[in-house]
Amino acid sequence: MSWWPSQLRRLRLTGRCLAGLVLGWGLGVALSLAHAPRAVPALTAHVIDTTGTLNAAKWQQLELKLSAFEQSRGTQIAVLKVRTTQPEDIFSYANRVANGWEIGRKEIGEDAILDLAAKIIIDEAISPH
Repeated sequence: MSWWPSQLRRLRLTGRCLAGLVLGWGLGVALSLAHAPRAVPALTAHVIDTTGTLNAAKWQQLELKLSAFEQSRGTQIAVLKVRTTQPEDIFSYANRVANGWEIGRKEIGEDAILDLAAKIIIDEAISPH
């Protein structure tokens, strides 16, 4: 019967190792989810407000204005309101949104706004407000 305590010790150690592996795996999954990039919402309108800060009247007013602008000028503009872009910086997230939404028409010359101009607009017009 002297083998029984040593077998129990091995089982306990194996159980602890297994529990440690499961706990470590779960923690790794949780950390990877915490650092996963924020999903890009579907482009369903000119104005996408994931923050809920625009009331229905303001949203409709902006939506109509952007729609009219597109009709008269051909230029497509979309607005996305998010609480945060974390864990990404704003430029990386904006790039993913732009690539996902594919806003713009090359035949109309939409590529006229260079990255530098976009950065200036964000820094001087959007971020301060």
